[in-house]
Amino acid sequence: VSPTNDPGGRFSYTKYNDGAGNFYFLGNGISYPNSLLNDVWKYSLTNNDWTWMAGVNTVYYMGQYTIKCDTVAGDMPASKYEMRASWQHPSGLYFFGGIGNVSQYAVQNYLWHYNPKNNLYTWVSGGDSNDPFVYGRYGTKGTPSNSNIPSARTGSSAWTDNSGDLWLYGGLFWDTIGMNNWKFKNDLWKYSPNEDCIKSPITTNTTSQDILFDESIKIYPNPTKNKLNISFNDDHQRTITIMNVLGEDVLILIVKNRDITLETELLQNGLYFLEINKGSKLSVHKIIIHK
Repeated sequence: VSPTNDPGGRFSYTKYNDGAGNFYFLGNGISYPNSLLNDVWKYSLTNNDWTWMAGVNTVYYMGQYTIKCDTVAGDMPASKYEMRASWQHPSGLYFFGGIGNVSQYAVQNYLWHYNPKNNLYTWVSGGDSNDPFVYGRYGTKGTPSNSNIPSARTGSSAWTDNSGDLWLYGGLFWDTIGMNNWKFKNDLWKYSPNEDCIKSPITTNTTSQDILFDESIKIYPNPTKNKLNISFNDDHQRTITIMNVLGEDVLILIVKNRDITLETELLQNGLYFLEINKGSKLSVHKIIIHK
């Protein structure tokens, strides 16, 4: 960290908010085609400074791909931009596709995961620079398969549903092998994150306990602004923990009341996880702060 750090001017990057006052961007360009980067920068709102977190500081990096779903130090995506399809997840950031070097396979279809807690990448799915699968593998509509993969694209729409699945729609594909022109895509895909590939901070930290969703616990309002009410059906002692999307504890307290109110006015907008620990049982709930 240095007050003189400065990422410089960039365009078409992927952004990420860790819910703790830090903003990240990755995958971007200074100019096209010869000045694309893969570096990751963090901006601290509290300290008003930049930190170079991951990636290389040279342009036109071709990436390193070792084994899918195996987090290997040194693995990282190639330099590219326009990865508009990105998903914020409790474990970090997923991002898909984008435009890389000017070649036969400029538009890409690999899925990567970046963990801001340890600054490591994981190659999750898709092709690499040697075998890009640019046309994808569509399989049977509505039937999931480990061999399915969307075709290469850029500028797609992306969102996450309430179950934590990642959705991808449309985009643009540059068909240099066939018609040699841009093709608009209108296909819809769903990706279900695999805990055996990318573990969430909750799963990682609670392996000795039973995780469940206790429907008897009432949490309201959710989303909330400044106060969060929690009601239990007994007055047994419990430990309540609120974690941000990085798995960092932002609030911990022990309670024995049936009804409690948590003050949340100091929490920034974003997704959090509420853990309620009662003996060997752990109930986990998503909460949203929206002011």
